[in-house]
Amino acid sequence: MNPTHKQPNRRPPGRPPSRRRRAHQALPDQPPNRVHFKHDLVPQSPPQWINTPQALQTLLDHIRSIGRCTYDTEFIGEETYHTRLCLVQLATAERIAVIDALADLDLTGVWQLLADEQVLKVVHAGQQDLEPVVRLIGKTPRNIFDTQIAAGFAALHYPVSLARLAKSLLGVKPPKGLTFTQWDERPMSEAHVQYAADDVRFGLALHAVLNERLTELGHLDYALAATQDMCRPERFAFNPDAVYDRIRGAKGLEGRKRNVLRELVIWRDATARDVDMPPRTFCKDEVLMEIARRPPKTMEQLHDLRFVSRYHKRDHAEDIFTAIARGLERPPEKRSRKSGEPAPDDLFNIDKLWVAVQGYCYDRSVDPALVASRTQIARLYLSRNSKSGPNFDNLTTGWRNDFIGAWIKEQVNGA
Repeated sequence: MNPTHKQPNRRPPGRPPSRRRRAHQALPDQPPNRVHFKHDLVPQSPPQWINTPQALQTLLDHIRSIGRCTYDTEFIGEETYHTRLCLVQLATAERIAVIDALADLDLTGVWQLLADEQVLKVVHAGQQDLEPVVRLIGKTPRNIFDTQIAAGFAALHYPVSLARLAKSLLGVKPPKGLTFTQWDERPMSEAHVQYAADDVRFGLALHAVLNERLTELGHLDYALAATQDMCRPERFAFNPDAVYDRIRGAKGLEGRKRNVLRELVIWRDATARDVDMPPRTFCKDEVLMEIARRPPKTMEQLHDLRFVSRYHKRDHAEDIFTAIARGLERPPEKRSRKSGEPAPDDLFNIDKLWVAVQGYCYDRSVDPALVASRTQIARLYLSRNSKSGPNFDNLTTGWRNDFIGAWIKEQVNGA
């Protein structure tokens, strides 16, 4: 991936967010009372602060000798294009460590560890924490066990927080985590280090309980396959179709205006990367929609668009016009004619099928949120009589095919 080039003269003015700073200042100076929970897989030692290459290498060698660890990160994501990594937390049954990601350290060894098939890594809701592996060394995270995903295959609610999962399965109540604080503050307070460490302290113990439950239910392969699916490199890549389809009002655009919006999304992402800003901070969805609805052909028409800022009109007009031209040049995509709101009997049958899917999952101790959504089931039901046949999306591929594929085909074909 190309390195980020910061160009302050192209970056729109703005104050840094203050919410994170306020949350940081409200944190007590003293760390939370450490939970004394005796378990063979829970480290009892205080966290080690790591900010030297030698200490980092010693830790990585220790983890490789053990063959398993818990992993988490702390980052700030609302100020830069890529999240700013501040801390990396790693724990084994013997040691728990908090790595200063802002120190002069080469973290390649950490990313290689996460891609190593021979070492088990336990995470909780870990997709964003695993992103650097793909971006920085071009590899796929391997041998990952996500306790949040695993819980959904073990007769537990999905998604569930780490604290609630630990209380449910281990009978321990970790201190409430910090979801929003100034993780880049240095020196790091003892309280922050303790809070960060607690996010990985109980991971291996949770893995042991969940692994046993999943094995008993016969769902271990499902959980591992769903987690590996979360780690696929394309999950972390910019996908303009996925982004512009989620913009409010995008589905209502017709013809080439839809193409224009897609090209504007591509322009926004590339420029936001260039100025090192989150795309939606650099240019809001509402601005892209206004341009796509009334594509300007002249500077005067661009200036008439009230949601477009002076900054974008002044510094990015040429790029905006180029994106518009690319969108207008492409023929409009073929879209099936909308028949309006589904008929009442269709709505009833969609709900009926969705309830049946939920019942099928619950009867097998799996949270249906891991398997499908009502929107997906509605799309499937309404496509059953199309020329190309029912659109099963991903319900008949991968682990979902083994779990529900044959049953859902039977339900739809018999509807």
